[in-house]
Amino acid sequence: MNFKPRKRASFSRTCRTYLVILASAVIGCFGLPLKDEKDYGLVLVSLKVKAEELGLLNSQIQSKRPVKSEAKIPGRWQGDCMISSAGRSSLDNFRRSLQLSDCDNPLEERSSYRVSAQSVDATMLRSRLGYPIFSFLQLLVPKVESASAYLNKDYLGLYVLLETIDREFFKVRDYEIKEVYKARYGNAGFKEEFNARLPEAFSYEGKPDDFSLLRALYDTVTRDSSDATFYAELDKMLDIDSFLRYVAAAIYTSHWDGMNNNYYLVMDRRKEKLFVVPWDLDRIWERTDILEPEDFPSLNRMFERLLALPAMRQRLHELLTQLEKEFPLQRLYADLDKMSKEVAAAYAADPSLALRPQEEVIGELKARIESWHTRVSAYNARLLPAPR
Repeated sequence: MNFKPRKRASFSRTCRTYLVILASAVIGCFGLPLKDEKDYGLVLVSLKVKAEELGLLNSQIQSKRPVKSEAKIPGRWQGDCMISSAGRSSLDNFRRSLQLSDCDNPLEERSSYRVSAQSVDATMLRSRLGYPIFSFLQLLVPKVESASAYLNKDYLGLYVLLETIDREFFKVRDYEIKEVYKARYGNAGFKEEFNARLPEAFSYEGKPDDFSLLRALYDTVTRDSSDATFYAELDKMLDIDSFLRYVAAAIYTSHWDGMNNNYYLVMDRRKEKLFVVPWDLDRIWERTDILEPEDFPSLNRMFERLLALPAMRQRLHELLTQLEKEFPLQRLYADLDKMSKEVAAAYAADPSLALRPQEEVIGELKARIESWHTRVSAYNARLLPAPR
C-alpha cells in the first residue's frame, strides 16, 4: 500500500533537482549572482569586471593595462574605477595584487588604492605589524587593513587594502608637495654607478621627468669630500633625521628590501627638503637567517656615509633604543596573536594560504622576530664607543 506514494515522492525529488539545475543555468546565463560574498569579519572589497574587460586584464598582466571595474566596500563606499595588475616580482604569482585608480566618488578623498596580495608574506600580517613601528618614529605611513577580496563574486582570498603613496596621499594630509620619487628595482642605494642612470633607480611622478633634485643628492653622496662637508651639503637638501628615523625602523624590522628599494623621497615645498616615506613591508623579518644588522650600511651608501659620523651613530642608537622600549618582543607577539585571530576565518577560506596551517606560519614569523631582535639589541649596544 505504501509503494506508490514513495514512488511519487522520489519522482518529485527528481523533478525538483532538475528544476534547480535548470534555474541555476538560467541565472548563470543572465549573469545573476550565484554566490554570497562573506567578509569573514574583515573589510570586504568587491570588484566586478565585465567578461571582455576581464580577458584584457588577465591577458595583459605584464603591461598592467587598466580596465573598467565596479568596486565597492559595503557600508562605506561604492564607485567605478580603473583596475590593473600591480607590483613587479609578483605579477606571475597565482595571487597577484590589483591597483584601483581613477575611482569616482572617492573613498575617504582617495581615488587610488592597492588591493595587495602581499605575495611573499604567508601570514598576510607583516605590513600591519610593521607600519605602526615606522609611524611611531613620526614617519608618514599609508592606511592598511586586512580585507576579504572578491572578483565577480569569486573569493580571491585574504588581501590587504592599502593606500597608495602619491600626490593625493599627501594632499589629504595637508602637505604641499613639489616632487615625488619612488625607489625601485633594488638600485636606489645611492651607488655611484647609478649617478648617471637615475631612471633605473627611481621613478618620478609627473611629466616630464625631473631628476634634478635627485641628481644633486646623488652628487653629494658620491662626491669625494670630508665627512663634515658631506653632512653640510646633504643637510641643505635632505631631512637627515627623517632618513635616520626611516633607517632605524628598517633595521628594527629587518626591512632589507627598503634600503635600496621600496621607499619614497618627497620634496616638501614648505621645508624645501626631501623626506622619506616607507612602502611595501611584506618582506620585513624575512631574511633573518642570512642577514645581520651590520649588513644594512652596505645596502645604502648615504646611510653608510652618515654612520661614519659619531653624532649620527648616537642618533641611531637613540632611535633603536626607543623602538626597543616601545615594541619589545612581548608586544610584537601580542599584536601578532590578536591580528592572526582577526584574519583566521578569511585565512582558512583562502584557496592558497590555507595550504599551510596558520599557526605554523605565525610561529615561523615569531621565531624570525625573536632571532632578529636579539641581534639588533647587540648591534645597538655596539653603535656607541665603549666607555674608557
